[in-house]
Amino acid sequence: LGQNRLTPMPPEVLERVVRDFVTKQPNAVVALEGVEYMSNYVNPERLVRCLHTVRDLVTSGGGVLLMSADLGSVQEPITSTLERDFEPLQLPANVGRGVEDVFVIDGSGVLLTHASRFEESGTDPDVMAGMLTAIMNFARVSFAEGSDELRRLELGRKTVVIERSPRFILAVAVAGSAPAEMRDEMRVFLERAERRYGPMMARWSGEVGEVAGLQAMTSRLFL
Repeated sequence: LGQNRLTPMPPEVLERVVRDFVTKQPNAVVALEGVEYMSNYVNPERLVRCLHTVRDLVTSGGGVLLMSADLGSVQEPITSTLERDFEPLQLPANVGRGVEDVFVIDGSGVLLTHASRFEESGTDPDVMAGMLTAIMNFARVSFAEGSDELRRLELGRKTVVIERSPRFILAVAVAGSAPAEMRDEMRVFLERAERRYGPMMARWSGEVGEVAGLQAMTSRLFL
């Protein structure tokens, strides 16, 4: 399905490809990624049928289907189907341990959502306000320069990586150095946010509750 840059594979083509593969490769392990992306192009009921078909094709041949999906980025009936008909795979405890905080900010500097790996009740409001101010000041300067280099801001023991899209600024605070793939993951997040909320942001009332779904979408950045 690519890196969310191209139109995804149509369901019927995906089903045919999987059918041909498992016919030639019994006991195959099939990995499927990009369900969230497909949901932007494919009718939900058709996508649910496709997921069931792929699962049945793989398991009927003695194989295993591994599927990566962010439930916060898909709608019903896809969400309930994934929760009901697919068994979640527990991640090792140390996966994603580097990312500590994710901030999604609109272009004017309003904080739309903040997600943290830790309990926010223990966060000092003054420290949080200072971090947001530093992020916004750095973003204004660095993006005005027009460079395509990765924007990094050192804040104590944290490295804050910043990317932006036409309507959103995304800042990810990492303990230590940021992983090499961080920029791609952030750009994918911003593309999804633009598709889901971009048109609404053009006439946004300022009510943060209207973009509450951004909170769930940040979960992928902690993986």
